[in-house]
Amino acid sequence: MLLEKELSIYEHLIDRIAIITSNILSMKKRFYIQFQRHIDDRWDNCRYGKGLQRYC
Repeated sequence: MLLEKELSIYEHLIDRIAIITSNILSMKKRFYIQFQRHIDDRWDNCRYGKGLQRYC
């Protein structure tokens, strides 16, 4: 009985860790995509003369 309860607790903890890890990876991916868009926009502005030259 006690072993089953301990296993249940460990399974719950492992599930929570998996969810947290998944959330962190999703946030990291979203940040990378936003950062890449920002860099691409800045590069486009430099190529087409819309941006400030100090950023080019």
